[in-house]
Amino acid sequence: MDFKEEIIINSSSVSAHGCGGEHRGNPFHITWIPDMILLVTSRDFDTPLVEAFAKVAEYKPLARYREPTNGL
Repeated sequence: MDFKEEIIINSSSVSAHGCGGEHRGNPFHITWIPDMILLVTSRDFDTPLVEAFAKVAEYKPLARYREPTNGL
C-alpha cells in the first residue's frame, strides 16, 4: 500500500493553515504557516507521517513534545 493511500484527511477540517485526519488509526492535526512553522499534533508519535510532511515543508522538526495527561 502506498503511503499516501494510508492517510485520510477529514475534508471538513481543511483550511488555509491546517487540516486533520488519520494515519493507520492515529488521529492527527497539521497546522502550518508557509515558510515559518509546521506543527504536527497526534495521539501517538508517527515517524512516517512527520517525515512525509517534513518533505512538503522542506525542513525537519526541531522539537518533540508529549502531554502526559492526554497523550498529545
